[in-house]
Amino acid sequence: VNKYCDIIQTLDADELKAHDYYYWGISLMEVGSLKDSKAKLEYAKKLNYEMDVDKEIHSITKKECDSLIKNAKYEFNNEEYKKVDELFMKAFYLKESNLTADDYYIWGMAQEKLGNTEQAYLYFKKANEKQPSDKFNTKVKYYDSKIKEEIESLKSNAIECFESGEYKCANDYFEKASRKRANILNADDNYMWAVSLMKLNRRNESINKFKKANRLNPNKYSKNQYDYEIINSVSPAILMKEAKINFNKEEYPSALKFINRSIELSSANADAYMLKGEILLLTDDYDGSKICFKKALELNNKLTFDKIINIAQDYYTNKKYNLALNYIDVVTECDLKNEKAWVLKGDILTALQNFKESDNCYNKALEINPNNDRAKKGKGINDFADSVTNPERSGFWLNMGMHELVDGNYEIAHNALVKAIEIDPESSLAFQQLGIVYHNIKEYNQALIAFDKSLELDSNDDKTWFHKGNTMFWSGNFYNAIECFDKAIELNPDECDDAYAIKGMALVKLNDIDLANRCFITALAKNPTNKYALAGMKYMPDIWDLEVTPIDNIAAAQVNVDPVWFAKIKFIKEMVDQLRDTGVKINLKYDKSMDSMLTHDSKEYLFHHDELEGALVYVNLLWGEHFN
Repeated sequence: VNKYCDIIQTLDADELKAHDYYYWGISLMEVGSLKDSKAKLEYAKKLNYEMDVDKEIHSITKKECDSLIKNAKYEFNNEEYKKVDELFMKAFYLKESNLTADDYYIWGMAQEKLGNTEQAYLYFKKANEKQPSDKFNTKVKYYDSKIKEEIESLKSNAIECFESGEYKCANDYFEKASRKRANILNADDNYMWAVSLMKLNRRNESINKFKKANRLNPNKYSKNQYDYEIINSVSPAILMKEAKINFNKEEYPSALKFINRSIELSSANADAYMLKGEILLLTDDYDGSKICFKKALELNNKLTFDKIINIAQDYYTNKKYNLALNYIDVVTECDLKNEKAWVLKGDILTALQNFKESDNCYNKALEINPNNDRAKKGKGINDFADSVTNPERSGFWLNMGMHELVDGNYEIAHNALVKAIEIDPESSLAFQQLGIVYHNIKEYNQALIAFDKSLELDSNDDKTWFHKGNTMFWSGNFYNAIECFDKAIELNPDECDDAYAIKGMALVKLNDIDLANRCFITALAKNPTNKYALAGMKYMPDIWDLEVTPIDNIAAAQVNVDPVWFAKIKFIKEMVDQLRDTGVKINLKYDKSMDSMLTHDSKEYLFHHDELEGALVYVNLLWGEHFN
């Protein structure tokens, strides 16, 4: 049976069904090939979940286990004790219930010969649990006593090392004793172990041992034993380390306790005063924090100022402006010539919209260094912020008009932009935005008047040319629209995908299909997800001339998708695979029920099923550039 099944599997594995694998497995079991037999039976079960092979597999497992046990006993008689251990271990993991009390006894004897006290005790104990007897019990008592003697010896050595200050040695002995038997160490043992770990800077392990000492003898050892031991330490470095750990956990009272003790031992520690100042600042003791910061500055001026400024910068970056201001105030109060601090304070006050005070800070920085670009930029931002928050300035109304335009509130946007133009009739942006308002409410003539006025004031604004072209297109003036789009493209060739796309739409209206196609492709090359170009391409002839083969039709039908979509995906994937083979970081994810995602380096493009032209253009251009 095995011979013929093996031949059939070689010729055509699909010809073998579940029942064939079942008979194959039974045959292998009969000739003693247990491992192969189990594999075949499990595969039969995989092919047919209703097939019951558990009984046979159970039988095989038992036979395997019995064989291992038999071999282990054979090796024991040959005094190959290491092999005995390996074979019993395999049998144990295969089917632990098959091991008898005598098996465990023999295993224990092998461990005894190998000198493994703990393992011998474990297996003798297991034998006695399965079948209590004097023979087994005698071994259990002997090894229990022996292990206790070893533990007492280890504990004695650990205590001796602890008392002589050899903390690493003490830790090693306590660790060995604990491994021999769990919970063998008493409260005093755990206390000495905890102190040893503390001295070795193993904080978390030390805390756990102190807690265990407290649980075993709460009258002698407190819940806060670790803190007590640290406080009574004579090492400022250990105290500062513990203070920083508590500070990072935002446990400020505990951190303060350790810092104060550190300062008692070393009053010239600038870092201690600095950290204490930070804690007092965070707990709203501003006067106390300034005293600490000034003391830290006396001890180490340069180091401490930089640290405070960095902390203030972090708070500012994370938009915690009031905290940032509290920190930077300390620096500007102590060092009037700190240019960096004045600039940062100006930034913080700008964020808090206190533009007048912010300007004063920037001016102080510029007094120190007239070339400070950040201070100059800050003053410019303040001037703009004032322009959009002060109703007497046109920027206020322009900003309002632009926001209302985005929200679709065209009447409010119109009135605000008219007000902006009344205050500043030279604002080309205000006229441009007013033109967009008129376009959106389909008052195309008024829109063109506004765009023309904007271009009188700034003829090099590509966006105004684009918006004028867009209005021309929607009012049916396609030739003039194309001229406007060409001007927008000339002024800003890098960001003109919309101009190319709507130009293509105008060319479609003028029946210039070839040129329209080129415009759509150019737009998609610049932005593969341009909605105007993708919409226009739907009505164009298939520029790729993709052949949908009979195989494509069959494959598409099997997954229930449109054959054209299938052919496009296949075409894109072929180019993507070729690019990836040469090291280009590009990938295509697609699914018949979801949109397609094209990724290239850090860029991502999402395409709907009927808008794959953008992906085709992008990948085709990239392929052309790469393969010349």
